[in-house]
Parts: sequence; structure tokens; C-alpha cells
Amino acid sequence: MKNFKSERFFSDISAFLKESSHDRAEELSALIAEKFPWYFWRVTVYIPTASKAQQFERAKSILAKFKSNNHSELALEHGVSVQTVYKIIKSKGIKSDPSKTAFFEFMDDVLPVELARSGVIGADEAVSLCSNLKQFIMSRYSGCSLGMPHSSKPYPEIKHSTNQSHAN
Repeated sequence: MKNFKSERFFSDISAFLKESSHDRAEELSALIAEKFPWYFWRVTVYIPTASKAQQFERAKSILAKFKSNNHSELALEHGVSVQTVYKIIKSKGIKSDPSKTAFFEFMDDVLPVELARSGVIGADEAVSLCSNLKQFIMSRYSGCSLGMPHSSKPYPEIKHSTNQSHAN
């Protein structure tokens, strides 16, 4: 697993947004650079190599093509290690688990909402942008881990009610 610096990661995101000719690339880059460390505060982010659905389909294909002596060929064909082929065969595949990794949850469910909430772009555009950005990040950083810089405000501010009705 490769480690990489967050500065390079955010610089690449900014370049991706500019290359995609987004007219609000700078605002979006700043928002994304703020939201990643906020969501992944004090956590190393692992960029998966494939989604659960892709892993499931790959496992099905490997099991269907397995002939007891073609581990190496299957590994080459599917772009995985021979050890991964052995694990898939031993476990009879990967269960279709609907749970998402933290990275997919953030890119699919959290970031689009945060971008739309900011008012910089609309909800549909945020979903589309995050989907494209997720593919870009996976193509560039697949299998890598990223240490997030510490955010000065790791949690959103919570405004407490001044209502004292429950106090004695």
C-alpha cells in the first residue's frame, strides 16, 4: 500500500476540476479540501481498488473460470494477485455485502450533500461531479492511503439551546 501526501491529492482534485472546465472550480476545490479532513479527521483514508459490486462480479467471474490449475492466468486476467485468486476460491467468492467503505460512503452520500448545501452547485450537479471525481481519484490513487491534515474544526459547531426549562 502506498502512502501519499494530502497536498498532492488536493492539488490533483483542483486540477481535475479545472480540466473539467467547471466554472466554480476554485470554490469547489476549497470546499472539498475542507470536507475531506473534516469527515476523515484523525483517520487514514484508504482509496479502494474496486467497489464491493466490482469485487463481487470479479469473484463470480474467477469462480466460473476456475479449473483447479489456472490460478496465475486468472490473476493476470483480472488484475489481482495469485493470493487473491486463492482467497476467492477458498471462500467461494465475496459475499454481496451492501456496506460501503468509508471512502465510497463519503463520495456517494456525504460530499454531494455538503456541496449542494453550500449553494455553490445544485444537488444533481453535485451527485454527478462527485461520481466523476470518485472515478478520477480511484484511477489515480487506487490502493493508496492518505493521511488527512488535522482540521482546526474537526466537528461542526453545535449551537446549544439557552432554554433552561429542564434545570432545577
